[in-house]
Parts: sequence; structure tokens; C-alpha cells
Amino acid sequence: MVLIIVLLACSTAGFAVAWIRSRRRAMDRAIALESLAATRDRERADSAVTSQRLSAAFGIAPLGVLVLNELGTVVFANEHADQFVNGKQGHAVAETEIAAALDEAMAPGSPMVAATEVELFTPTRRVLGVQTHRLADGAGYAVFVEDLTERHRLDDIRRDFVANASHELKTPLGALSVLAETLGATDDPATRHRLTDRIAEQAQRMSRLIDDILDLALVESTSERAPVAIHSVISEAAKHVEVMSDEYDVPVEIAPVDLELTVVGDHRQLVSAISNLLENAVKYTYTAGDDVRAPVELRAWRDDASVVMEVEDHGIGISETHLPRIFERFYRVDPARTRKTGGTGLGLAIVRHVVLNHDGTIDVESEPGVGTTFRVVLALGEPEC
Repeated sequence: MVLIIVLLACSTAGFAVAWIRSRRRAMDRAIALESLAATRDRERADSAVTSQRLSAAFGIAPLGVLVLNELGTVVFANEHADQFVNGKQGHAVAETEIAAALDEAMAPGSPMVAATEVELFTPTRRVLGVQTHRLADGAGYAVFVEDLTERHRLDDIRRDFVANASHELKTPLGALSVLAETLGATDDPATRHRLTDRIAEQAQRMSRLIDDILDLALVESTSERAPVAIHSVISEAAKHVEVMSDEYDVPVEIAPVDLELTVVGDHRQLVSAISNLLENAVKYTYTAGDDVRAPVELRAWRDDASVVMEVEDHGIGISETHLPRIFERFYRVDPARTRKTGGTGLGLAIVRHVVLNHDGTIDVESEPGVGTTFRVVLALGEPEC
């Protein structure tokens, strides 16, 4: 009887221990499951935050980003790329080209990265760079669309500038070579004197061109900013054209300028801009051919929070068809007249860059046979101390 009781007690104790252990294992599993669930919740939350951050980052990226699955279906498109997914007009052309680039990237044996350029012509010419990347393990594709329009425009400007500058330098160089050969082959004093004068003219032409190229390079770089008195700019610019004014018999009249009139900018650049406007005005008044030439007028005044400077001439004027292009480098309204006055075709380009450097505007009004007025508007600055 005692044995039976002992055995029952032992059995009951063993069952209790097993039950406790079972409960502990269940609790451990529950705790583990809760921990796993919490971890997954944190991972999902972290993933959601990461996704939001990536979406925000791609949203402000300066290029279009498309992500496609292995079948070529778009699963993500940022704001810049969205216009090319369901494009209209010119963008529809881009969409077609992007689809063609993707088809090429999906072809067997295609490289991991493929690049092409797409030109759009509506409403204005744009150039898009399209790069297609095949993701590892066949996970899909990424397409990047970048607007290359400005880069191409700058490249075109550089190529045109180099070509035009080379041409402009070759012309006086060729003339100098011919004149030097002719000078060496003649003993006539009058001829030698005339050829010497021509050589000096061509050398001066080259010097002016090189000076203008250097000026243009300088104004395209960063400029110093300080309070600049407008009366000093106008006075110095007028002195720069005194010799030309006397030579061409075209006087420059300067209206009284308020001594307190000031802008914040680069004094040298501003003098260069007004000097170029005065030189143009004097030259094209001279080429009008009048026996009595009307003076070039230079004036400046305050207009609310701006300073206005005007250069007005009564020369040959500019036709309306030429006005949109006169600020282009090496552009000449009348090449024959320019050869007569020795212009380089860079003066107004320099003026435009100076005005842009100072966050200003420049306008031109002209009528053939009547004259031309250039108007520069800059923000008013604090007077110099």
C-alpha cells in the first residue's frame, strides 16, 4: 500500500514537472513569436520609412527614374520620369524611344548598361539622355532619363566660338602675311608707307579681337561685388571712347548724374559694358555718313529701386529682323560696315554678360535711319561711404 502511494506521488510529481516544462516552452514560444512579430513590425516600419525616403529623394532628383519588373512593366516612376510614361506631343516621342531602348536592353545577350540620346523638337529642341540598366539576377530594369539640352547648347556655343574666333584671327593674320611679303618686294617709299599703315591697322584689329576675347572670358567668370558709383562708371567709360569720338567727329554728350546713384557690382565690368555701348553708338553714327553728325547721348537716373542707364545714337539703326540676334557672339548686322569700323562682333556679347552678372536687364529700341537706344536696368545699391 505504501509502495503504491509512493509510486502515485512520484508519478504526480513527474507529471507536474512535465506540465511546468511544457508551459515554459509554450511561454518561450509565445515570447519568441511576439519578439519575431515585433521585429517584423519594426522592419516593416523601417522599410516604410526607407521607402518614403527613397521616394522623396527620387522625387527631387534632377533626372527621371523608372523601375521596371522582369516583364518590362513600370513599377515605379518619379515625377521627372512620369511625363515620359504617358507623354503627349514631344514627350510621346521620348516615350517611344525609351520603350525602344528598353526592348534593346531586354534582348538576349544585351549589355548590362545601354545609353542613347533622344531629340525632341516640339515646341523647342530638347535632348534627352536615356540610360537603361539591367538589374542583377534578372530582378528587372532601371531607366534614367536626363535632360541634356543645356549641356548640348553650351557645347554648341563653345564650338561656334572656337570656329568664329579662329576665323576672325585668321583674317588679319592672312592680311599681315600678304602685306609683309608685298612690303619686302617694293622699294617705292610711298608704297612702303601705305603698306606699313595697313600692317599697323591689321595688328590693331588683332589686338582688339584678343582684348575682347579676354574681356568676354573675364565677365563670364565670377565678379567682385562692391558699391559702385554710377557717375564714376559713366565718366570712365566716356574717357575710353574719347579718341574714337574725336577721330570720327561724333561727340558724346553726358547728362548730369546724381552723385549718390549707386549699384552693387563690379566696377571694371560695368565700365566695359558702357564703353562697348558708346563705341557701337559712335561707330554706327559715323557710318551713317552725315556731314554734321548728331551726338551720342549718355544718361543715367533712378527709377524706384533701379538704376537706368541709356545710350542713344542717331545713326544707321538696326532692322527688326536683326534685333533678336545682336547679342550673339560674332554676330554682325552689316559685315561690310563692320570691316570699315574695325568691330570684332563681341562688344554686345560682353555687354549682355555683364548685365546678366549683375542680375539686370538690357533692352534695345531701334529704327533704321533714325537711331538706336540701349537701356540697361540694374538694382539700386547703397551709396559708397
